[in-house]
Amino acid sequence: MKKLPILLFLISLSFVSFVSAQQAAKIAFVRPTALIQAYGPNTEAAKLLQERDIELQGLADEIKALQAKAATDAGLTADERARASLLVNTFETTQKRYEDDINKASAPILKEIDAAIKEVAAAQGYDLVFDAEVVETSGLLVYANFANTPDITDLVVAQIKTKLGQ
Repeated sequence: MKKLPILLFLISLSFVSFVSAQQAAKIAFVRPTALIQAYGPNTEAAKLLQERDIELQGLADEIKALQAKAATDAGLTADERARASLLVNTFETTQKRYEDDINKASAPILKEIDAAIKEVAAAQGYDLVFDAEVVETSGLLVYANFANTPDITDLVVAQIKTKLGQ
């Protein structure tokens, strides 16, 4: 699954090379976090994210407290070490469970976001639209000058809000 964005990126680069031989490609970017936020806090995915954050924060606080104690001269007792191990396992299991649930709840929204991006890109005449957050964090692009590249996030948010009747 992690190879898919890289594969898509390489295909898009090939497309850019082909298009640039024909004509200059018109490129824009979007910020998906803002697009997801356009749906507001009442979506199932948003509620799950909030629940996850609360539940994981409680576990993380307990783990940090035990880690702090472990770093002292007193160290941890056998019961505390067992508790720390259980907490870490619980944290990982809970995180995975929420990730699966959030992905399922987000699927319809992500399809709508993709459709809105395609509609706006086609209407504005863009050949490629990149996810700015992926570009900034993945290292897939050696250089991206966002100051000179159109950001169509606001246009896509407006498209989403129109579809939602807002």
